[in-house]
Amino acid sequence: MPNLRGEFRTLCLDVLLSRIDTISDVFIELKSKGLLSYLTHRDENTQLTAMKIVKAIMVKLKPVEMNQIFSAITAFASHPSASCRNIMYDIMMWVCDNYREEDDVDAIEILRQTKDCLLRGLGDEDLQCRLMVQNFWSAETRLPGHTVDRLVAMFEAMYSPSTEQYFLSYATNLVLEMTSKSPDYQREIFELPLEDCKFQDLSVKSSWRHRHAAMTPLFATTLATQTDIEEGESMSVNVRATQQDVQFTATQDASRAPFNWLTQSSLDTFTDFSSVGTETSSSLMFTVGTADMAARASIHRPSLKPRSGFGKSRPGAQVKKEEKANEEDDADKSEFFRLKRRFKRDDEKTRVYFAKKNIRVQQMREMVKAEQKSKRESQVTMYRKYRIGDLPDIQIKYSYIIAPLQAIAHRDSTIAKLLFSEVFKAIFNKMDEVKPEREIQESIKQINSSIDTILSSSTNYFPPFISCVLDILFELRNKLTVDVSNISSCAVISNIQPLGIVVLEDQLIVQGGEEARSSKRGRNDGLTVSRDIATWIELARLYKSVDEFDVLLGIFTNKLGTKEITKKAVEAESRCDYHKARTYYEEALDKDWSTDEKPLDAELDLWDDCRMKCLNNLTQWKELQNVTEMAVDEGNIAKVWDDTFYQEHYLPYIMRSKVKLMLQGDEDQQTLLDFVDGAMRNPEQKSLLESRYCEYLALMYAWQQDYDRARHYSKMAQDKFLQEWCSTDVLIVSSRASRLQVLQPLVELQEFLEFMSLESNFNTNFPSTQLLSKWERRNPHVILDSIDTWDDIVTNRNVYLDHLSQKLTTSKTEDSMETDDGDIFLSSKVKLKLLMAESSTTQNNYKLSLNILAETRRQCKELDGINMLLWSHLYTLTHQKKASQNTEWSDDVFNSILSTGDLLGKYEKSGLLKEHAGLGRRHFVLTGQSHKLLASAVSNLKDLRDLNDKNQQKLKDLTGKSKPIEITQVLVHNGYEQIKKSLSFDGKSTLDCSYGMDEAYLMVAKYCDTFLRLEEDDEMSLSGKDSDTFTSTVIVCLLNAMKLDCKEARQRFPRLLQLVEMNPNTVEKFKEKCKELPCWMFIMWIGQMVALLDKPESKAVHDIIIDIAKTYPQAVTYPFKLSGEGYTFGNTPEDKENKAVKQRTEELLNDSLVSKFVSALEQFSQPDQLFKDWSEDIKLLIKKKEKDKIKTEFTKMYKLIFDHSMTSSARQSVDPSQGLSQVSQASMVETGNYIKKFGAVSRLSQVSQASMVETGNYIKKFGAVSRLSQVSQASMVETGNYIKKFGAKFKKDVEKMFGKDGQKIGSMSLKEFQQNFGKLYQEMDEEVKGINKKKELIPPKSLVDYCEWMADFSGSTQGRRLEIPGQYNGESKPMPEYHVKVVGFDPRILVMSSIRKPKRITIRGNDEKDYNYLVKGGEDLRQDQRIEQLFHLMNQVFVNNPACRHRKLHVKTYQVIPMTSRVGLIEWVKNTIPLKEFLRGSLTERENIDDRKTGPLFLHLEWLKKLTKENQIVQYCQMYLKYNKTETIREFKNKESRIPWDLMRRSFRQMSTSPEAFHVLCVNCAVSYAVMSICQYILGIGDRHLSNSMIDLSTGQMVGIDFGHAFGSATQFLPIPELMPFRLTRQIRNLMMPLQEKGLMESTMIHALRALREDYDLLLNTMDIFIKEPSLDWQINAEKQKQAMGEESIEAVEETEEDISWFPKQKVQYALRKMKGHNPRIITRDELKLGEKRSLTFSKALKAFENVALGDPKDNIRSQLPDRGLSVEQQVAALIDQATDPNILGRTYAGWEPWM
Repeated sequence: MPNLRGEFRTLCLDVLLSRIDTISDVFIELKSKGLLSYLTHRDENTQLTAMKIVKAIMVKLKPVEMNQIFSAITAFASHPSASCRNIMYDIMMWVCDNYREEDDVDAIEILRQTKDCLLRGLGDEDLQCRLMVQNFWSAETRLPGHTVDRLVAMFEAMYSPSTEQYFLSYATNLVLEMTSKSPDYQREIFELPLEDCKFQDLSVKSSWRHRHAAMTPLFATTLATQTDIEEGESMSVNVRATQQDVQFTATQDASRAPFNWLTQSSLDTFTDFSSVGTETSSSLMFTVGTADMAARASIHRPSLKPRSGFGKSRPGAQVKKEEKANEEDDADKSEFFRLKRRFKRDDEKTRVYFAKKNIRVQQMREMVKAEQKSKRESQVTMYRKYRIGDLPDIQIKYSYIIAPLQAIAHRDSTIAKLLFSEVFKAIFNKMDEVKPEREIQESIKQINSSIDTILSSSTNYFPPFISCVLDILFELRNKLTVDVSNISSCAVISNIQPLGIVVLEDQLIVQGGEEARSSKRGRNDGLTVSRDIATWIELARLYKSVDEFDVLLGIFTNKLGTKEITKKAVEAESRCDYHKARTYYEEALDKDWSTDEKPLDAELDLWDDCRMKCLNNLTQWKELQNVTEMAVDEGNIAKVWDDTFYQEHYLPYIMRSKVKLMLQGDEDQQTLLDFVDGAMRNPEQKSLLESRYCEYLALMYAWQQDYDRARHYSKMAQDKFLQEWCSTDVLIVSSRASRLQVLQPLVELQEFLEFMSLESNFNTNFPSTQLLSKWERRNPHVILDSIDTWDDIVTNRNVYLDHLSQKLTTSKTEDSMETDDGDIFLSSKVKLKLLMAESSTTQNNYKLSLNILAETRRQCKELDGINMLLWSHLYTLTHQKKASQNTEWSDDVFNSILSTGDLLGKYEKSGLLKEHAGLGRRHFVLTGQSHKLLASAVSNLKDLRDLNDKNQQKLKDLTGKSKPIEITQVLVHNGYEQIKKSLSFDGKSTLDCSYGMDEAYLMVAKYCDTFLRLEEDDEMSLSGKDSDTFTSTVIVCLLNAMKLDCKEARQRFPRLLQLVEMNPNTVEKFKEKCKELPCWMFIMWIGQMVALLDKPESKAVHDIIIDIAKTYPQAVTYPFKLSGEGYTFGNTPEDKENKAVKQRTEELLNDSLVSKFVSALEQFSQPDQLFKDWSEDIKLLIKKKEKDKIKTEFTKMYKLIFDHSMTSSARQSVDPSQGLSQVSQASMVETGNYIKKFGAVSRLSQVSQASMVETGNYIKKFGAVSRLSQVSQASMVETGNYIKKFGAKFKKDVEKMFGKDGQKIGSMSLKEFQQNFGKLYQEMDEEVKGINKKKELIPPKSLVDYCEWMADFSGSTQGRRLEIPGQYNGESKPMPEYHVKVVGFDPRILVMSSIRKPKRITIRGNDEKDYNYLVKGGEDLRQDQRIEQLFHLMNQVFVNNPACRHRKLHVKTYQVIPMTSRVGLIEWVKNTIPLKEFLRGSLTERENIDDRKTGPLFLHLEWLKKLTKENQIVQYCQMYLKYNKTETIREFKNKESRIPWDLMRRSFRQMSTSPEAFHVLCVNCAVSYAVMSICQYILGIGDRHLSNSMIDLSTGQMVGIDFGHAFGSATQFLPIPELMPFRLTRQIRNLMMPLQEKGLMESTMIHALRALREDYDLLLNTMDIFIKEPSLDWQINAEKQKQAMGEESIEAVEETEEDISWFPKQKVQYALRKMKGHNPRIITRDELKLGEKRSLTFSKALKAFENVALGDPKDNIRSQLPDRGLSVEQQVAALIDQATDPNILGRTYAGWEPWM
């Protein structure tokens, strides 16, 4: 038999199989005849018969005999033939049942392999095989029949590392199978239909051939139904060849097919025939061309059969005998030749026939294969029936849900993960209903142990599986606890770090200090560490793996008792100073620690890991190789396989360092080749290498020019990437981003291998240069791509280019490009390395950048001069950036900057600068920057002798001066002369340097402006000539940069307005340059410019305003209307010119439709609030006893709100002394209903400056200073009936209480007025709130009740000129023709619940979209608008800062559009909810925090009442005076304890669909809130109660709203002052438990504040608008502060300031102090002093307020820091300390809810 081949051997084996029972010693006989070779033979039929023989003799085999062939049997698990696998599973199942009780070593090993093989069978592609194995396992003899026990068995007995990819699918199947045994499985969920409705079965045509025909559910029918359908279809054409004789064996024999519990039958419902797609080519040979050909022949050809008498002579054919005899000889001869010719001819025909037949067979075979593939991809399965009726069918069986879910889970790992996780948690949580407590604890213990074992034994780390396990641990964190090192290791290797982070953080929250040791550590025998410390260490490792150094710093600084050197090292690493960090780590590792100081093993491991990471980021591969080799048994890297700790910690760096060294030309890497070769001989080691390091293997073989093997591993790496990418949750952004980093090197590797496979690519150099050009076009990003990515690209490309160069050099081409050294790609390599150095510099990795520059210096010198010039620029830039980050300059720093000046000086006259204009510009900008840095450093020196002699002499030689002040001035002047030269290169940029003219202009302007600001702040003195020159240079250069469309230059435009104001002689130059710019570039600052129209410096912007009004009128309309209310013009020529420009602008903006729109919006003001605002002005007048003004103010209020009987003609007779001009009836239309009631249409025309001063604040605020002269009827609108009802309701009450003309008020005392007003206002308030029964005055929700004009508006009739506001942002050129126009308004409005009852309206645009806005009446929104503008600029600062840009820090902004000083629009931020509602939404029914006996608010009020029964202001002042710190903190903690600590976390959990989503939402919220808090602190925004912050429900980000209290007004003016810089209360802090604010939030604040402090001048430029045009609120606050000031202070103010500009200047100065690093406690104290006179009660308690704000040096960080000059870190620490001080929070106003 061994000598037989092919079909004969198979037939012989069949014969042997038939008589196998009769052979004695059958195994010995078969073994001697080569049974093992038959099992491993390539012929499928031979293998199949051999497997049948093994199956027949297995009962006779001993374990030792079975073990000899068992490895060959298990190899069939991956065999393509389903028949072979089927027999293999039969053998395995028999072995499993019969070897179970054996204790023989061979039997145990066989049983282990059998289990793995059968578990793999649960994921078999073939349905019949899979069902057979599933049925085997589901038997109660193998798996428990109880659901809970089976669940436990899933983890305990059914997991194998090799089947991890299929575990979720089959585990879910085996657990859900238990449902099919329940009587409820086929029961309907709802027994009755929705109504009496008749249903009929819906037949879903699901033929895979027609699945595209209709949009119906893709469910396949059963085999019988589908056969009927296909037969029916075939009958119409009368041709269906495969219906006569099917080509595949149909599974009609239910008795032989395995049972499928999903379909409750033995039929294969997945396909028409068994094993679709699993037939091999050999089996196809027996079907195609036999039955099929016969069938086709029988259909297409007539049936021809022999007739009777065939071969006999025809009747009547008589031949004579003689003739026949005579012709016999001739006939014999001719027949011989004829037959000879015939056989020859027929032989050729036969060959042609069989050739054609073979072609047809091959074609048919390909068609069948294509059909099989199509069927496999398109086949669907019907798991349930459908019914159709008039109503939805809700009588659905449980099986209709369970079966399809499981079927989907089998095909999709993500669905399987979700399904198994939910099933597991559901069963786990119901255990107490079916098991006693003792058994429950035992089951939990088993599950816990099994999960721990699974995590520790996993080798594939399949992300969906690991994610599912961690999800279970997260949800059941109170009951399940596993080894934290296993969690972190699995999360890192699976690249699902966020999920691991959430699990460990929750374990830290839930658990205490239980002792535990890591099971994954194989090498350490150190001291046992507490579980708490070990968890923190592993959490730190997880955060470090995703480069979250912000959190890492928080862990080491606040939570771990680690060494001080660890904190220093981590801080250095977070700054990307890997060189210093590496030095710290090595120092710590080399130090001989004493027994008492010995660090934890976990900390030692962290030092080792971090050192390797630093070496990796420094690309110091030789050192990294030495470190890793010494760590693994002193250089024998094969020992890495002995310990999983080595594999996880050292093997990645071993592979990376050695491969890198190999690619860089290190020939001493035989150890790597031997290591890989040895691993490839071991299946487990080979599997690990190929699963984790296939890209390194591909590179290694590519370097060896083994391109085929490299291509194999490259494809494997691609498949691995795709699998990991698909299985990574889209919410885990960091993990997905890190996976993308490997994509570009992988793609370039594949492109290189493909390129090398074509010899035609080396006929010329063109294909190679084309490939290189393609690579150069997609170089990594300088900022966004990591150093790892850069190094991979650079190193790999160098290898590829070397191979290409070698190939091209050896090829015989005519047009060779060889250089002298033979490297034709040297220039490209050098430029790529320089780009990597530039990226390193940008990312602050200066050591790496300088190393690369040192390596490339010689090569740059060998190449053309431009490379050396680029090298010099990069060298200078690196040293400049490094020096700019040093707060204190050492001699080394001075020397490095001085040396850069010398280096740049060598090229000052180089012709390359003119040839490459970009290089020339950058060259002199760098030179100027060197002078600037030196000047700044020298100005901080007290004495030049602080430097060494060498540096002193260099500075003297450079400047010719010896004193620091003189040296500074010379350096500033020389630097200006140098940087100005950059403007002389006006040529275009080149590919070598894209430094544009716009950048040069901007840098020159910033250079000059830096020293101008230092001079303004008295920090530096400039010569008079330089000062004037710098001013004009800033103006010219910034405008030129704007002309070149420089975005940052546009943002700095307000600085030019400041300079023009301070230097009037520059106005003409400013105007001249502005004419060269398109007017749209100034739209961003239109508000600032129109605010200047009544100022002396306004002539500088006259032309700009007129141009914008002509070109983009609706960009100017609203700012102009708003500023126009406060214009006051004198009689000087300048004033007359300004007034003429104002009138000209009015003419250009005379659009009645816009005026109507503004008038319509004014109708939404709330009348009770207008009445309340009026009372505040009357109180001031009563104090002054000005009775005449009281009467005037009352008359105006009365006409505004209550008197609507006055006709237009009557209005003409109003005395001008009362403030109303004689307006003719023609120019005055009747007031609408709502305005009549609210009084928002009152206008005062032509009011002199004197009358403005006399006018009260209320009239200022609500329209008394507005104009109605020359207002046409077309600009007014009518309103609804709501106002009439309100006026009619309270008109008589007002007249009765105050008199018809207000005469009773004059005789009232302040107390009487307050009582009378309070009583009337309370009635109004109750009516508006609907407390009475009629509820007539609740603000309506219909638009027509407020404004009929808006309700009836139609774009078709009113015209489409009215644009939706807010479309002119100044970022790009507007195109008004494409702007969205208003076509109507939604008739419904939404009334907010806040005091002023703002209304949300919906504007309908002509783009068929709805735009929601909040209309705020009775408020001046200019402050909100300006704050949003400042937020926008802050976002630009964050974008320009590398650290902030990397973290994507920004403040979420929205549009604020003030229309007038009384009304405005606010963009409706979609999908948001107030923080108060967000927190309260997670409260349970039992958690009643508003309880009147136990609620924190009740407790707080009762605590205050213990001191006094007077009003709350007195109570709070007494509380500051009488309650000490201890009492306050104890009481505050008691209130906090009444609120669940995790309301915010609960709310985010309710929003989250997964732990990953929860982590992402929490991080987004914490980061956005930290940034928002810093930005709001800089602007002094207060009153941050829970309703003034919104949560974005889609992203979790925080959005700040309502900036009524800004620039410290909440501390200065509120009756109960705020002492907190921002809100950082318990719920917000606990969001980021267990670290709280220490970590991510604190670090984010540091990054944001540092960026704002570095670019503070940009913000100060914009704040100038507050000085030029104070809002009405600021005017009121200025008046309040002036009244509170002493007489001496008032006189001082009046001497220096002609108007109230002193007040906004003071507030801007406070913002500057914050950005200069002043201690926040001092700023709070100073703001308290400004409001000292707010009340007599407060004045007495001022000292107590100050003491609380200043803090206690024993307990408060802020009190331990200096008053000014704080570092960013110190300032943030002080802010957090003040914001979280319980002594402050415990005394805060109750409405602020500090306990939340």
